[in-house]
Amino acid sequence: MNSNYSEDRNNLKAEIRRKITKTYWLGFADHTLAHVFVWVSVLASFISSILISYEKKNEIVEQLNLAVIAGVPGLIIIISRTFDFAKRAWRNSIYEIELRKLYDLLELTETSTFDVALKYRKLCKDFENKYFEIGFFDAQNLDISDNNDSDTTK
Repeated sequence: MNSNYSEDRNNLKAEIRRKITKTYWLGFADHTLAHVFVWVSVLASFISSILISYEKKNEIVEQLNLAVIAGVPGLIIIISRTFDFAKRAWRNSIYEIELRKLYDLLELTETSTFDVALKYRKLCKDFENKYFEIGFFDAQNLDISDNNDSDTTK
């Protein structure tokens, strides 16, 4: 093997490693946000119910503050439906697994760097397009069609 081949292989491995790390942390953030929003919604609903049922509510909280607390679950639903953190976390987990498979191809087999690079680029394209299936960017909400599939590497 010549040094350019080894250098190209090492560069591709480094790029895939960086993408794995980035994808892991994005998935972790999305997973955490999904849980935080659910719990904030549940707690706000619970707190507003308790405050409404309390006999001396004017002494504890003004009506405006109570209305704000009671409105939080609705706001959380809008944010969750817009960004769909749970689906993004799932997507990032699958993406990370697929990236690790490609990294293993480079690390553990003699598969050509060119073949792995083609698979890597296709994987990146496919998973970037999956963002159009999430939350606000759902294809039902946007009129986006990719009928012009010019991928000649299939």
